[in-house]
Amino acid sequence: MAGEQHGDHALLAGIQNDLVSPRILVLRRLLDQSARADFAGLEPDNAFTRRILFALYRNGEGRVFELAYTLGSDMAQVSRGLTSLRKDGLVNTRRQRDPYTLTPEGEKLGKQLFAIAEQREARLLRGLEAGEIIELVAMLIHLQSRASALLTEELALARAEGEPSELPAAQTEFATRVHPLLYNLANTVLRTATAAFKRLAGVSQFEWRVLVNMADRPAIPFAGLVQHIGVDKGQLSRTLNALEQSGLIVRSEDGSGTPRLLDLTAKGRRVYRLMEADSEQRNDRMIEGLRPIHLERLRAQLDRLIANIVTMTPPA
Repeated sequence: MAGEQHGDHALLAGIQNDLVSPRILVLRRLLDQSARADFAGLEPDNAFTRRILFALYRNGEGRVFELAYTLGSDMAQVSRGLTSLRKDGLVNTRRQRDPYTLTPEGEKLGKQLFAIAEQREARLLRGLEAGEIIELVAMLIHLQSRASALLTEELALARAEGEPSELPAAQTEFATRVHPLLYNLANTVLRTATAAFKRLAGVSQFEWRVLVNMADRPAIPFAGLVQHIGVDKGQLSRTLNALEQSGLIVRSEDGSGTPRLLDLTAKGRRVYRLMEADSEQRNDRMIEGLRPIHLERLRAQLDRLIANIVTMTPPA
């Protein structure tokens, strides 16, 4: 998203003060990073499959389409996750269209996951009063409703252009907890952005993330980009090669033997400005209905959550 810095823990410095969407995406990345440590050693190892198991533990049962709606995903991904869980003896169902339920072993694991999730929720919300948490939940539900509407529109545009599409996913996961509300909202924002980036500029969400960081930091070396984005060097290298072939970036040397520097080309800057404007427009539409005073409090609360979760996240 426009204005987002993708570093490790100096995260707020690169976020435009009036944008909410980048904060949500920063929170999702940090939640993912901390979850890898908090859930280490517990099956299932796959984060999405773990969310399916946790949803079944909370809800008691669920059909494929219900879980897809609840978790903000598509039915194919949910089906793959359920197949994996069934193979491990953690879920069962009588027939394909019947609800899935947890086996006794799945219930035991669900209880463990729930205990860890409760601890994570408490650490995430540290320093917020009960009234602030209630207000935050209400605003996140409002944002999810707006974000889902934007996703519906974007998927309709994709269908109109002959692109495969799917129904938008759910409003909430567990409306009494902030963590899943944040995660589902981030998923919806990300899915909308990914579809928009492809439609408007033919770039992926990760390619856009690279372009944002390069726009924020002209003439950045490869090592600096790795540090700010926090991803695998191989993935970043492949993405840079693709962006260079598309004429969006250029690599240069100053002749002194220093590492090659990365910069946007004129075409890359045009794509960046186009997508920056689109990101800001979607952000503005998502926050419609919130008064300025509520937005100010929302940004402050999200910044508090980011500060809290940084302490939950192991060093890279």
